[in-house]
Amino acid sequence: MGFVVLLALAFYQYSSLDDRLLNTDAVLDAITQTTHRIQIEALCGRTSQGRTQKIITKINQLSQNLRKYPLSANENNKLIDLEISVVRLSRIFGHPRQAEQFLPSPLVKQIEAETIKISRASKDLMLLVRKRLQLEQRRARFLISFFYFILCLCSIGVVVFLSKSIISPVLRLSREIEEVQRGSRHNIAPAVTHNEIGNLISFTRNTISSIQLRCQTMSAYSQIMELLVVTKTLDELLHQALKIILSLDWFNIEDKGAVFLTNQSEPEMLVLKSSVNFSAEILQSCARVPFGTCICGRTAVSRRLIHTCSIDQRHDIQYPGMLDHGHYCVPLLSNEELLGVMIFYLPAGRAAHPEEEEFLKGVANILSENITRKRLEEQQALISTAITQAAEGVVITDTKGNIQYANPFMTEMTGYTPEEIIFKNPRIFKSGKNDEQLYRRLWQTITSGEKWEGMLINKKKDGSLYEEKMLITP
Repeated sequence: MGFVVLLALAFYQYSSLDDRLLNTDAVLDAITQTTHRIQIEALCGRTSQGRTQKIITKINQLSQNLRKYPLSANENNKLIDLEISVVRLSRIFGHPRQAEQFLPSPLVKQIEAETIKISRASKDLMLLVRKRLQLEQRRARFLISFFYFILCLCSIGVVVFLSKSIISPVLRLSREIEEVQRGSRHNIAPAVTHNEIGNLISFTRNTISSIQLRCQTMSAYSQIMELLVVTKTLDELLHQALKIILSLDWFNIEDKGAVFLTNQSEPEMLVLKSSVNFSAEILQSCARVPFGTCICGRTAVSRRLIHTCSIDQRHDIQYPGMLDHGHYCVPLLSNEELLGVMIFYLPAGRAAHPEEEEFLKGVANILSENITRKRLEEQQALISTAITQAAEGVVITDTKGNIQYANPFMTEMTGYTPEEIIFKNPRIFKSGKNDEQLYRRLWQTITSGEKWEGMLINKKKDGSLYEEKMLITP
């Protein structure tokens, strides 16, 4: 910034020297022209005192303009000579004879001599001033060139500095981001400086890590949700979910975990349902864990995630040769109902991380929903099997009374195929042997939300009659 100011000052000085040179030329030229007029009038032998005094006053004013600028000793001497000649002219024109129309010859010669001195002094003064100002201009040009050179060097230095400290890091950051997008690298390199660019690189690196973590988390969630569709049993669903969680690169845990579920026959007991890399000792000692016992039992009681860094007093179940380790233990809840817990092993001394705890809580929510649905599916499959294999006729209708399902025993007993009775009304079995009052009582009972039980005489497809005991549930 200082060099820019000095360069501007040098330009200003050069410009002012040029103006001074032009102004001095104009002033001295005006003095010469004015003196020439006096000389012509004197040679012509006539003049007036009033007009010559005005001319001499103008010369004095012009000479004073020259003193506005600093002059050298030689220049000042020449200007003094010029002013002396002007004073002499003023005295000559102030002579009593000057009032006459024609000047005497001696006075004309004196006027001519003084005007020649003024012209000579003006010329000499012009040469001296021009020489000095041109020298000063050369010095100013040298200073301008010098400061311009320094400014160019500084500019080059600034460009090199910016290129090294800003442009190159930004270009490298851009290339690394493109590589991350293409998948050729996991993340950008860490920052090596602590300036604004370093802060930008650190922020970008943390942002990429956060996005990658969120993407991996969402991917894990998605895979666990898909297990409800792709797995056939609850045990398979739990085992596959454990493998998905343990396979995550960013989840720095040991490759060991398990899921315990509650048992309706023993409400205060956790039963080991699925495990990965459990030793024979753990499989035996942790097959059944009472509520409040060890880490899993304590999680079941508190219904909160528990983290441990090592084996402590809460680790009730131990066996000889057990290595020190930590745990993440997470409750599996569905509408405040405890379904079980899942547990993962950590290296000894491993601290808890909020991101991991939030991830495990999200997994627990999804897994709890999957467990509930899978249990419902298994119950429905069991009921369906029971109905299909029942030794009694079973018919399911919609609210309008149209048949939606008939089990094999029903089709075998009536002689109809499933296609012939599905979406039909049970009237196809009506024999005409039952009292109409009986049917009215039947419909009144089931439409009121109660069960109806009684004997009916129905008709088969071939027209033969059969009597059966009916239980109709709305």
